[in-house]
Amino acid sequence: MNKKIVFTWREWVALGLSLVLAALFAHVFGFLRILDTYFTPGAGAALFGLGLLAVGDWYLGKNARRDVVSVLLMAASALTALSCAIFSNQPLGLLNLAACWITGAMGLARMAGKDRFGLDRWQVVPNTIGQFFKAIFRNFDKPFRALGSAGGKNRGRTLAVLIGIATAIPVLAVVIALLSSADAVFGGLFDSVADWLVTLNVPRTVWNVFRTVTYMLMIFSALWYLARPRPKAEAPEKARTGAPAAPFAIVIILLDVVYAIFVFIQIAFLFGGRETARMQGGFAEYARTGFFQLVAVALINAAAVLASAVFMRRDRGGALVRWAALLLTALTAVILVSAVWRMSLYIGEYGLSMLRLGTLVGIALIATGLLLATVKLWRPRLRFFPVFFAVCLAAWIGFNYSNPARFIASYNVNAYMGGRVATCDVDYLQGLGPEAVAPLRFLAENSPENAERAEKAADHIIETAKEAHWTEWRLFFSLAK
Repeated sequence: MNKKIVFTWREWVALGLSLVLAALFAHVFGFLRILDTYFTPGAGAALFGLGLLAVGDWYLGKNARRDVVSVLLMAASALTALSCAIFSNQPLGLLNLAACWITGAMGLARMAGKDRFGLDRWQVVPNTIGQFFKAIFRNFDKPFRALGSAGGKNRGRTLAVLIGIATAIPVLAVVIALLSSADAVFGGLFDSVADWLVTLNVPRTVWNVFRTVTYMLMIFSALWYLARPRPKAEAPEKARTGAPAAPFAIVIILLDVVYAIFVFIQIAFLFGGRETARMQGGFAEYARTGFFQLVAVALINAAAVLASAVFMRRDRGGALVRWAALLLTALTAVILVSAVWRMSLYIGEYGLSMLRLGTLVGIALIATGLLLATVKLWRPRLRFFPVFFAVCLAAWIGFNYSNPARFIASYNVNAYMGGRVATCDVDYLQGLGPEAVAPLRFLAENSPENAERAEKAADHIIETAKEAHWTEWRLFFSLAK
């Protein structure tokens, strides 16, 4: 038997706020709008993200668990949402939407006490995503059941009135249409209504209303899910006994042997500089055939060390594994330095790009993960995932707010003007967005051979930004001159 649902004023207000957020979401993230525009959602995405966080925090009220972790997750989500309204690079904007969603969902789940794993394990991310999709559909029926429960003794009469209104509207529409055809004077009374209906685009309006109501139900369903009583605490898991140290020792020692030989034989080529790059087919081929392979090797090494730290039994063989892992970390550091060296040669020849700068940040995070895994092998009580997750999140937010598009544009222009690179890709700088306008103006003023193209690129960026809808606005749209 279905339990009676009674809404308090908080539920009705939450439903109204869900409708406002749903209308904003439908306006900002409409499928046709995204197809028709050059820009990803900006100010609109920030407004929706910040609004959703605020409504969720308000609805949880005094029952919210506002500890350090939940506050930091909510702050991270707010910062990534806000960055959408500040910086204009499109790929970063899309990634920030995903980061805002994940961190916001994790923060609200933490505040509601429904974070099953906390931040202790990596499973918190897939678990949060699963909870999100469950939450937005699980309570679709609650507003309808609350309406059905409202009215008490007059519930039947209220339902009858609603049915009568719903029936009368199409009947009146047919009758008015017939009478308008029969009498021109009578029909003239409704000409303005007919014109309004034509301009209204009824099919699209009906679709917009339908999807807005659907989004409203999804948002309210998630709020209801968050605010319901927390699930009973699960029985603590039994402590792992761990696997023997022998297989981990074999894997890591063999990796040590291979990398030691590789480093010993190839040391001259790892840091051979420009001559080595030219010997191997040029900078593009040198970076492509070496960089990503070395990064993949570093990832494998980090995974091997982390697996040893998490799953290995603390027996006599553990000391051997720890020392072998320490050597593996040192050899991997050489490999990572080699990868950075290769990329630096590539950048020195062709300039920076968002992908190249991002890969350098990725290498730094791989090195951090490897270091933390090694520390955990020696200090088992270290909680690897929370620390590494916090480092990655801080690195991502820092990367965004360092204004990488402006940095890349300035670096490439200065490198070209200084003679360090042979060409300056004006088309790529134009694709970086309004952050590149000032460097393009500088290039136009100081490089006669690129003056016309750079000036046109800067003007094109500004003119394109003026065409953006308010939901796509960014701060740098106004700062670009």
